[in-house]
Amino acid sequence: MIGPTSVRTLTFDCYGTLVDWEQGLLTALRPLFSQQHSDERILQAYAAAESALEAGAYLPYREVLTRAAAMVGDSLGVPISLDERRVLVDSITQWPPFPDTVGAITKLRTRFEVGVISNIDEDVIQTHFANIGLVVDWVVTAQSCGTYKPSTQNFEIARERHNLKDGWLHVAQSLYHDIVPCRRLGIPCVWIDRRAGKAGTGATPVASTSPDFRCCDLDGLFVLLGV
Repeated sequence: MIGPTSVRTLTFDCYGTLVDWEQGLLTALRPLFSQQHSDERILQAYAAAESALEAGAYLPYREVLTRAAAMVGDSLGVPISLDERRVLVDSITQWPPFPDTVGAITKLRTRFEVGVISNIDEDVIQTHFANIGLVVDWVVTAQSCGTYKPSTQNFEIARERHNLKDGWLHVAQSLYHDIVPCRRLGIPCVWIDRRAGKAGTGATPVASTSPDFRCCDLDGLFVLLGV
């Protein structure tokens, strides 16, 4: 357990941690592929496409989503039309939060400063949060940084902008995008293992690292924080 007085600021990843991005991805992409392509294969193809695009020169996330949809089609041998390539862009602000997200963040904000560090465009996340009724204290986006996690720059910019020093705890689902850079920077971190009990790796690239703490959902975070 972490004493609640030792933590002042909680930061969260959004897509995969607060928003069920695998459900969102599959709802959008599944109709483009026959049943011979499993959900896991679609998600793994997306993980490879997105991580490759985000590792290159910065592109707005809308462009990442559009190109990734085409790359998933190429990987699975299914041509994706120009209109179909927009399915992720057109649907992202409707992707559902996890059932525990809104209530947990609302409660946590009564005790802590709560920020979000997300691989996303500014207007997309603001629209999405308004759609799902999620309120946080601040957001640092990839668009505002010009880089995508797992770059450590996104965390360093968040630290500088919001004076994050002692008492900062980062919470995320992706070992690859979040826990690896946090470990490099010495930022205490909690892995929310949203895929606990599921086979495969889903929409997140494989990474070898160890978080400071592990929970399966945000209820476990309350136990960890002792609140």
